[in-house]
Amino acid sequence: MVIREEKRGTPFNDLIHFLGRKIEPFLTKDYIFIVLFCFSVCDVLPWSIGGGRVAGSQIVFGNRLIGAGIWLVALGLLWCMLWDRRDDVREVIERHRLDFTLGGWLFAGVLICCTVNFDWQGANWPHSAVLMTSALACYSFLVITTFLFLLRGNNGGYVVLLILLLAVNLIPWWQKFDYDSIRPLIRYTLGWHLSQVSSVLRIASIYGPFAAICAVFLGGRAFCESREKPIRLLEGVVALSAFFGVFLSGSITGLLGLFVGIFAFSWRKIKKKSVFIIAGIIVVVIFHFFVIQDGQKASTIGAIFPYIQKMHDHDHVGIKDFIPNVSSKALSERPRIWQKALNLWLQSPWLGIGLGQYNLQSEFGWVTNVHNVYLNILTECGLLVFIPFCLLLGRFIYRMRFNDLLMPVLISILVISFFENLFDKSFPWILMCSWIVATGIEEPP
Repeated sequence: MVIREEKRGTPFNDLIHFLGRKIEPFLTKDYIFIVLFCFSVCDVLPWSIGGGRVAGSQIVFGNRLIGAGIWLVALGLLWCMLWDRRDDVREVIERHRLDFTLGGWLFAGVLICCTVNFDWQGANWPHSAVLMTSALACYSFLVITTFLFLLRGNNGGYVVLLILLLAVNLIPWWQKFDYDSIRPLIRYTLGWHLSQVSSVLRIASIYGPFAAICAVFLGGRAFCESREKPIRLLEGVVALSAFFGVFLSGSITGLLGLFVGIFAFSWRKIKKKSVFIIAGIIVVVIFHFFVIQDGQKASTIGAIFPYIQKMHDHDHVGIKDFIPNVSSKALSERPRIWQKALNLWLQSPWLGIGLGQYNLQSEFGWVTNVHNVYLNILTECGLLVFIPFCLLLGRFIYRMRFNDLLMPVLISILVISFFENLFDKSFPWILMCSWIVATGIEEPP
């Protein structure tokens, strides 16, 4: 007993305890989000001196090198917190036994599918292993960060986080109107695409959905009266910047997620439905005004809604122009991508073709995923994983059905997931979804 007391009082242990006390205030979910986000947008393969890219490297391997470090840091933090609260963990597992059983089934199913479908003979090595490992890491990163943020549930650093998100959503304005001057700033981030507004995230189809869920969630929080007025005002400014960021990006998926989320929030909050309908009409009119004035957005959205392109070109608009064009070309080849995924799933309905392996086995080039979270999981992991995934997701949505703040953004994420699969290639997207879920659960229903 005397020996233990002496060890506890050694200078080294005192130093560790001192550093622990100093670091503890910064181990909040908001500060952790800030650090992980800043590293997740760091480009480990930046532009060469001549302004070009290393041939295909960034597209092929993504930001997977830095991603591995981010994953390990998040896992380490979560493990330390779980160890400190191991008695509470047992109680939580007992209380949510069915959810943890489904989670265990899901985890075991993914490992089985990966083992069975691993490229043991090395025909597509190393691409097959890289894709499978990184896809597994991205999906598990969603679980790791969600629990990490839930365990560190407080608002230390929340204002700093809002300022960071404001900067992320203001950069597109700078990109849009003066790309050359901002180029040095974003050189070492993922926002390198020259023809699309993408902020510090890679390409518009990732930034647009990211900005959409920021706008829906923080806009909803700005309407909540449980926080101080300056905080609500800052949340409203960030939400407004994200709202316009979606329009600047021109991502149809982002626009769809934004409007679905706003519709769901307004439907739950506005008691007088007549006011809701009038406000909806005004928003639609304003949306058309902005889109028709912008040639690029008129062309993008006009591929699906022909009347928008004709109004931009001042051509005659007929009734048939209001009929949506759902051809494969108008939807960026998504119907063909989905059909190919279904055909591959039918080859192995229970165990799938392996995580990340659609990229190699499809005909669209191995940088293309299924562009649909649900079909992606079904195709690559089979029914063994898809069934518990649907059960867990359904139970969570049912449990959150009375949460007026979280439910609208969940609906937005679920709709976006029908047309994109950002969970297997974008750590910033995963971080934002995890932080929103953890923060939204804390809000009173």
